[in-house]
Amino acid sequence: MEDISIQNNVVTGYSVSGINKRIVIRTEQRGKDKPFELIDVVFEGVEGYQFKDNLSGIIFDIYESNLDFIFKEFDAVISDGTRYGWLGQWNEDTQKAMEYLRKNYIKPWLVQSSFGFDGFVLAKNMRKLRV
Repeated sequence: MEDISIQNNVVTGYSVSGINKRIVIRTEQRGKDKPFELIDVVFEGVEGYQFKDNLSGIIFDIYESNLDFIFKEFDAVISDGTRYGWLGQWNEDTQKAMEYLRKNYIKPWLVQSSFGFDGFVLAKNMRKLRV
């Protein structure tokens, strides 16, 4: 399977379907010597996510990370969310959350930007599609 690069793609929008546990990040690639290309990043089996600074971001990369890193890097926001049932009812504390995610084969994906679109997604899988 070809690995589709999204480095330096502009985020044009994203959609979240809670009932379908699906997120689609729409990106486009532009350049003087390159053809215009639309690429969607599709996450399925989503259990939680957070994006910040999400308007007109430029993607550096989206890649599979590890739970320890995500829970350390985003500890404050994840811990704060437990009061409101976010990321899910399984997020009672860090240990129970990690057990739930591992048991259900949920992977952490780190979203990094060169400019303006950072965060993470906890999902069963991710794929990139030319559209």
